[in-house]
Amino acid sequence: MLISCALVVGAIYLLPKAVVENDAAMSSSASSTSNNAGHQEVASEVQQAINQFRARLTGGVNDQKTAIFADSLAELYQNAGRFDSAAAYFEQAASFFGTEASILKSAEAYYQAFSFSVDNAKSKVLAEKARQFFSSLLEKKPDQPDLKVKLAMTYMVSDGPMQGIAMLREVLEKYPEHEQALLNMGILSIRSGQFAKAIDWLRRLDKAHPENVEGQMLLGAAYAGAGEKEKALEQYERARKMTTDPAVQQQLDAYVKDLN
Repeated sequence: MLISCALVVGAIYLLPKAVVENDAAMSSSASSTSNNAGHQEVASEVQQAINQFRARLTGGVNDQKTAIFADSLAELYQNAGRFDSAAAYFEQAASFFGTEASILKSAEAYYQAFSFSVDNAKSKVLAEKARQFFSSLLEKKPDQPDLKVKLAMTYMVSDGPMQGIAMLREVLEKYPEHEQALLNMGILSIRSGQFAKAIDWLRRLDKAHPENVEGQMLLGAAYAGAGEKEKALEQYERARKMTTDPAVQQQLDAYVKDLN
């Protein structure tokens, strides 16, 4: 999502620029930050539908009908941008269905809620829930790199962030061009002030996935952090040509202004 792209890159610019040189420092920096997105306003007709479904779920989810209601309510909350509520109801549905698909819905929903949480304590709780569901899925089918990358990122707000970094590296050893693994290593490197490393990771991402707009913006941020102004400006212009999203364009304008 391009809106979240702008938010992620914007958050990076608010972080300290101290230079550090190792994965331990990178994991420490990652665990001390959170994202900046909050709840969206809910349209009146969507809120009305949510109220109707909630009225039908006064008790626990103990049969197929209420499980289906819980799943439908979760989707309404998700579409309304209320990701934590969506995750809770997807979990209720999964507690009844117990299928791989329902567990995956819960995992993804808690991961989304964790990613958009503005509260560090709450973010840790949501990440732990996501971690439990992703771990359950990976126990049955270990070779799922997309899930492993998301599992790795949940460790960034835990007491063991180095475990997450190790997981990302494991994915990249087996899948050297994995898009999200490269992107996340770039993000973590920027957050910890390791701009040279960030440039290396994000250039690898650019080579394998040149269409990734977020990666292009982050590469500009890495160049800016490294003091390479001209390369940063070139990179921002490249990203600008890849999207017409007004939020991203506005963010790019702010970055260019900061460099001038």
